Amino acid sequence: MLHQDHYLRSSWLQKRLRRVTSTFVPHEGFERAGQLLDSQRVCVIAGIPGIGKSTVALMLAA
Repeated sequence: MLHQDHYLRSSWLQKRLRRVTSTFVPHEGFERAGQLLDSQRVCVIAGIPGIGKSTVALMLAA
């Protein structure tokens, strides 16, 4: 299959997004990140391990 790696990553991402969207609760930081992306097109998400940076990034991408 041509570009199989893209397909596999996309399918993994879709499954992960379904799990994350069912439990994610938007918060002030998420709203601010969304506003920054809308206005600046860039947002840096930083914090200690386990705080939910990847989850926020996934939800912003969705």
